[in-house]
Amino acid sequence: MDNREEVAASRFNCSEKERAIFEAGIKMATVYHQFVGTPVNAATV
Repeated sequence: MDNREEVAASRFNCSEKERAIFEAGIKMATVYHQFVGTPVNAATV
């Protein structure tokens, strides 16, 4: 992947603002699971 922004743009059908919010949510969940170590499944919701 030479130009990952073009590849990402082809897979997201949203504005840059919405994509930034999505990416921030993914990063926050990653940090949460790194420190808490809790897997997400139906039993822990």
